[in-house]
Amino acid sequence: QLKQTFEDSDPLNRVAGVVIDVNTGAVKGMGVYPNFDLNNPYKLDADSQFKLDLSGFEPGSLEYNTYFNELLYSLWRNKAVSELYEPGSTSKIITTAMALEEDVVEWDDEFFCSSGGYVVIPGTSPVHCHRRSGHGRVFYREGLQQSCNPTLMQVAERIGRATFYNYFKSFGYTEKSGIDLPGEASPIYHAYENFNALELAICSFGQTYKVTPLQQVTNVATIANGGKLLTPYVVEQIIDDDGNILFQHTTDVRRQVVSEDVCRQIAEVLEEGVSGNGGAKNAYVPGYKIAAKTGTSEVRDILNEAGESFLRLGSTVAFAPADDPQIAIAVYVEKGGHGSTVASIAKAMLDVYFEVGEIGEFVIMDGQNLNGQDSCIFSAVNGNCSHRYAGWHLSVRRPGNRSSRKPCNNRRSSGNTCRFCNKLNGLYEKSRRIRHPIKRRSARRFL
Repeated sequence: QLKQTFEDSDPLNRVAGVVIDVNTGAVKGMGVYPNFDLNNPYKLDADSQFKLDLSGFEPGSLEYNTYFNELLYSLWRNKAVSELYEPGSTSKIITTAMALEEDVVEWDDEFFCSSGGYVVIPGTSPVHCHRRSGHGRVFYREGLQQSCNPTLMQVAERIGRATFYNYFKSFGYTEKSGIDLPGEASPIYHAYENFNALELAICSFGQTYKVTPLQQVTNVATIANGGKLLTPYVVEQIIDDDGNILFQHTTDVRRQVVSEDVCRQIAEVLEEGVSGNGGAKNAYVPGYKIAAKTGTSEVRDILNEAGESFLRLGSTVAFAPADDPQIAIAVYVEKGGHGSTVASIAKAMLDVYFEVGEIGEFVIMDGQNLNGQDSCIFSAVNGNCSHRYAGWHLSVRRPGNRSSRKPCNNRRSSGNTCRFCNKLNGLYEKSRRIRHPIKRRSARRFL
């Protein structure tokens, strides 16, 4: 999946992904692409060789050899553990946890995001939202789902400089994660004496400090597991030739950072954004509740001639199932993507985890599908429940007539819940974007 991501996004640098168990900290998967051949570690991959050939340096020259070594050492580094990035808007999850724990914000509090940005310090230039036209008036839940920078900056002001920094430390942003792998990079962050109003505002949406992808997914797992910061690990057990256990890992809970109730609320709101119209909707997996947040941060290490940053780092973090989290995922595409597009990569990884195959069409007979289970009728074309919003037409497949349709009149006066869906599919409270996964073999039965 990372290989496909690299080829599709054409980034200037490599892509990375991490999957961890949110309840134990076990690293279930970690990958970087392009990578190197362990059996031939001094050979460049095709992309790196292309860059070297394109450099114009004479083979054997000092410039050629220096660039070769630079490319080779880059391949050898575990990007997920050894390279640092500004996490961007994925950290709005963390700021939200702070605010809810301190009881300084409610989900229905209103904020305003204008095209003129938000002035943090009177007399200074405003800080703009990623949506330059502004989001207008939004409730806090919408501000988080739509990734509104001014909303988060105003919430950070409510949290306060000292409290924000204490939580920042408690979430582990000022220390290494402690994973049992070599070469873990130390985070870069503001010293408290330099952490003033502007730094507070910018840090609220994940800029001006750097962490590894592993560090960020570990912190997201903290929200997923009910507020416990865990030490991630790779080695579960060491056994000798006789089967004796020489080492057995035990889960290391470093501390309780925020309450379970706060984490549950955040998971619900993030899931609403994924299954609705939030910025992470591309992470939606049919039939499953996914909590996700995208991020697009500025790459400040490379500037244009005017001294401005112009490259972006796209990332997505997610955990699932949102109502009973088991895994957390982080995907990073450096200098080649935006968070909303990277979300589809996280979706593909979750598809594999949940073993979701093709989308097929259930045949409804007396309110039941062919498996004898209550379910909505849904389209074989796009997998959407045909009454995903009340009043939409209901596709009905009858023997010998696949295209037969009738209008869905089973709706409440409120216009947002379809009684037919509720009756046939008790697993869902609302009918918005109901989709049904079928494993590939089952799909062939119905199509």
